[in-house]
Amino acid sequence: MISEQQYSPDERLDFSVIIAVFRAMQTVKKSESITLDRGKLTSSQFSVLETLYHKGPLRVCELLEKTLSSGGNMTVVLKNLQQDGLILKVKDPEDGRAFVVQLTGKGFQLIDGIFPDHIKEVQSLLSPLTDEEKRELVRILKKLNRI
Repeated sequence: MISEQQYSPDERLDFSVIIAVFRAMQTVKKSESITLDRGKLTSSQFSVLETLYHKGPLRVCELLEKTLSSGGNMTVVLKNLQQDGLILKVKDPEDGRAFVVQLTGKGFQLIDGIFPDHIKEVQSLLSPLTDEEKRELVRILKKLNRI
């Protein structure tokens, strides 16, 4: 417990917010692990497959932006997904220096098979919140992300 003598009320509130955010993230990660275990995927691999599933083929730089991954990590993730036959990486016909990543039939089948259950997990996780609370949470988190 945070000693009231050491910190101001504002500082204690800030600590409480950060602790609540981290605990919520742990809850989200536990929920996500159900989907990841079923697909035998890492969080980064799932993110790539889910993004390609919903957005279609993307350049590696676009995939980096949409999945919020680092370049070094993305290289390993793509290599492993390609070795597992879940994605194809082909030269971009418009720019020979770039690559376009797309799902293979096997990759599509995998994500198509696990994503409906993932949606149910997310809905279950967020079920204590009203629609208004969800919108407010998104607004607050986006505001925090702009800092």
